[in-house]
Amino acid sequence: MEATKAEQKFLQNSLLLWYRKGHRQLPWRASNDPYQIWISEVMLQQTQSETVKGYFSRFLERFPTVTHLAESNIDDVLTLWSGLGYYSRARNLHKAAQEISNSYGGIFPQDEAYLLKLPGIGRYTAGAIRSIAFCQKAPVVDGNVIRVLSRFFAIKTSPWNHAGQKVYWQLSSSLIPSASHKKNDLSGQNNPGDFNQSLMELGATVCTPQKPNCTQCPIQSKCKSFLEGTQLHFPPPKKESAPKEVFLATLLLFQKDKLLLAKRPEFGLFGGLFEPPTFELSDPLNDPREDLLVKLTKEFGPHFSQLSIHSLEALPIQKHVLTHRLLHIRPFVAYCKNDIATPLKTSFYVQTTWSNPSHLSLGISSWAAKLLDLLR
Repeated sequence: MEATKAEQKFLQNSLLLWYRKGHRQLPWRASNDPYQIWISEVMLQQTQSETVKGYFSRFLERFPTVTHLAESNIDDVLTLWSGLGYYSRARNLHKAAQEISNSYGGIFPQDEAYLLKLPGIGRYTAGAIRSIAFCQKAPVVDGNVIRVLSRFFAIKTSPWNHAGQKVYWQLSSSLIPSASHKKNDLSGQNNPGDFNQSLMELGATVCTPQKPNCTQCPIQSKCKSFLEGTQLHFPPPKKESAPKEVFLATLLLFQKDKLLLAKRPEFGLFGGLFEPPTFELSDPLNDPREDLLVKLTKEFGPHFSQLSIHSLEALPIQKHVLTHRLLHIRPFVAYCKNDIATPLKTSFYVQTTWSNPSHLSLGISSWAAKLLDLLR
């Protein structure tokens, strides 16, 4: 599907004029540095912009350039990322930074083919970097863009499958303006990056999912779904499957004022992050204490008896929602009679450490952070 010339001109002129009259002042919009744009776009995946603001500023303060990020320790990166979720994003940022530093001399590649080879960079992120940082004619398609285009053109094709994605990418490509270097040119033909951001901004602030503010929309006059009164029918809803329920037990083991934390393997759920030792329950209907003790003995082997644990005090079950999982976490608090100074060896976790939960400088999983906040 492609837009007509008249539709192209109308959308480009209307959206760019509206965007330049006023938009949200977000920290990543203050620069066209590809590194900063890349960091912001990755953080904004699955995360609200208000949440990202603080993380973005702290991340750039700690890692101001791609070289700084490449030379950093992954644990430092995960610590700053703690609470943002989807931690594979942080690991991919670190790997991609190292590749940019090693293969491209620390200079961000502009070519789409090279960008797509970098860990964690897909077509959307590559398009955002190319259009905003390098003013290239590169489209973007995300949830906000899909909603705006679906409503404006009254597209009934589902965007949630391969065929639908192809329709939206083709349509977005036909709308993106060519770059021009004319100053004060509001014709819509001068900045692909601004046009992409205007589409995303409209979807985020006006053409919202449940209560679109159509009276403030700059393209309302030719929006097919508005004219038909069917805005809320677009885009077609995604068929959501019920999240898988997972039942876990976690051990908050204290040695005086120190808490035992264990680092998960790099790959998989919450990869590379620290958490209290946590295990999936064999049978959530039975008393989890016995199951937990069996798994602890298996995990820590002969070291477990050294801990001389006494009393397992149960805390209320905590729920944590992920995209495809609903975690039911039963915490138990216990204390060591013996002082164990050395790290404990385990079969699953790659590292253990005793840390003061009030002064953590480790990357911990989001559910663990919430649990520790409750304890405090």
